[in-house]
Amino acid sequence: MSGYYLKKLAKGDNQITLKNCYSEAIPEELDLERFERGQQFFRQNISACLFTMMCSLVCGLCVTNLLEPLVFTGKSDTPRKSLIRYLKTMAHVVQWHCGNVWDINSKARKSLQIVCGLHDRTRVDMMKKTEKLYVSQYDMSLVQAGFMGAIVMYPKQFGIKASQNDLKDYVYFWRWIGYLLGMEDSYNICVNSLEEAIAICHEIENDIVYPGLHKPPPHFYHMAKAFTDGSNIMHNFKFFTPESVISFSLDLAEKERISHSFMDKIRIIFLKVFVNLIFYSSLFRNFMNKNVEHLCLAIEDKRFDAGDVK
Repeated sequence: MSGYYLKKLAKGDNQITLKNCYSEAIPEELDLERFERGQQFFRQNISACLFTMMCSLVCGLCVTNLLEPLVFTGKSDTPRKSLIRYLKTMAHVVQWHCGNVWDINSKARKSLQIVCGLHDRTRVDMMKKTEKLYVSQYDMSLVQAGFMGAIVMYPKQFGIKASQNDLKDYVYFWRWIGYLLGMEDSYNICVNSLEEAIAICHEIENDIVYPGLHKPPPHFYHMAKAFTDGSNIMHNFKFFTPESVISFSLDLAEKERISHSFMDKIRIIFLKVFVNLIFYSSLFRNFMNKNVEHLCLAIEDKRFDAGDVK
């Protein structure tokens, strides 16, 4: 771990998260208008942003600190279990971007409390088996980068319409979501500027993720395949494989691809056409955004059941 910022973040490897999401107090320094602009940016690009997060998640499974808790909980090790888990994760993320997280009684705040509770229980359960602290402040820095890093590093490449001010507002949004998820300012990668957040994310990409993809840890491929196979259940077609999603993402970052098949080359072309359509065609972007919004509403209303998907 050679990066300047990573060395600072790693000091949080033995520190647990705070309980900020249970407090009614609103931080005095919060610029609510700017925070809401960050939310609005996401809503205008909801399909492209969630797709970017999906790609980041597949790649991020090579990070041992993030992979091991997922393996331990056993809730995403088959395609159907993975689909259910990550649809729920998507619903939480959308709540934070669309709801009023500053109202202690809102669905968005309850969502944050549920996630923090899951983190706490996983940490406690894992510490019964090992002395290593999981879901630490450092781990949360990596999680935060997984959600927003690719969006601010490669917006156009992933089909996201964004000005510099949009990206600054989005980093500001994640500064406060990080706070509500219990992150201390010292380990919150979005606490300062867009430029610093991008620099930190590039360090994580270059020093942790990229090497991990070319020399992945045990369980990586099984968990990544469970995720992509789970995503394919919704389409009834094998759109995604770990190799195609990872190589597509590495292409956008101008990195060397991992080994992949001829069919994966076709999938990569399809994904590139998809992001270009979202970026250049407002009709297609609006169509995809509406579809994602309807899916999120169905999940929230419990009208969507992954068990019903054939």
